Amino acid sequence: MAASPFAFLRGSLQLFDACLRSEGSFAKGPSGGGSLVGDLHLENFGVFRADGGAAIFHVNDFDALRDGPWRLDVLRLLTSVLLARPELKVSGTQAQELARVALEGHQLGVAGQRVAPPAFVLNMCREAAATPAEKLLKKHVENGKLKRDDKHPAAPAALLKQVPNVLAQWLASMKKPATPGKLLDVRRRISGTGSLGVERLVVLLEGDGSGPWLLDVKEVAFSAERVVEAMRGAVKKPPALLGFAELGHQQLVVRALTAGEDKLALDALLPEQLPGMMRFLGAMSGQVHQRLARSRLKRWTPAELRGLLKSARRLAVLHEEAFLEFCALI
Repeated sequence: MAASPFAFLRGSLQLFDACLRSEGSFAKGPSGGGSLVGDLHLENFGVFRADGGAAIFHVNDFDALRDGPWRLDVLRLLTSVLLARPELKVSGTQAQELARVALEGHQLGVAGQRVAPPAFVLNMCREAAATPAEKLLKKHVENGKLKRDDKHPAAPAALLKQVPNVLAQWLASMKKPATPGKLLDVRRRISGTGSLGVERLVVLLEGDGSGPWLLDVKEVAFSAERVVEAMRGAVKKPPALLGFAELGHQQLVVRALTAGEDKLALDALLPEQLPGMMRFLGAMSGQVHQRLARSRLKRWTPAELRGLLKSARRLAVLHEEAFLEFCALI
């Protein structure tokens, strides 16, 4: 989190809500709402594999799902654009223009207008599709067992006893029947920024004859069933083997770990690619809101759009200040 203001934003979602209240946007702003992504920032887009193996670029993290006005999602996305100036290698003026373009894209998406994916996105999908499954297995598996290291420690015995029940719930929750074969191994997984501290497991299964399966089992704060329901509704081709389960009081989302998955690499984008990418990400966000809408769809007025950009600037200032105070404490 001390790496940059953008990294700090990614790991401080509760602070963002507090800043929304301080800035005033939590209680006022343009209309329209439904299920929110909840943690909509630039690095929560990326490539994953859907059932059937297709490589899909989309919002790839709904762990912070909640209900509310769309403007809260939009403000988090815009604030992430403004704070990611070092990662994007742009000036403050350019970052504000990119935020405006992302907001413009969101309005196109909410209106049902398609924005074509940029070449960068198409290349990400092609590379993911061409990545062999053996590459992922080599990274995680050795001699038929999951590798252990600092980021992948062993799971405690008490937790291991509960994994078969978790898998039974997951199988029952899936839309398509699956035959995973026997359980081979389990370990913990330490990954991400905002998700640090939550339970996360990697599960190795025998598979269905086409090779072993790796599952990502991750705790979410909201109802796991609702998170999975939203992912299935928001993404036409959701992640492979997507389902849910409970582990005691913990809500778990389960999906396949597949070869070629990757988040959007901001530092790999060239300056000339940024406007098209921001418009596309904004449009994709608007499409998610359209699919998960629980109120009448209505385009926001120019005055409301200007107000959102002003609020995003204020939120970025609050996070820059909090970032520096955070760095002074560590």
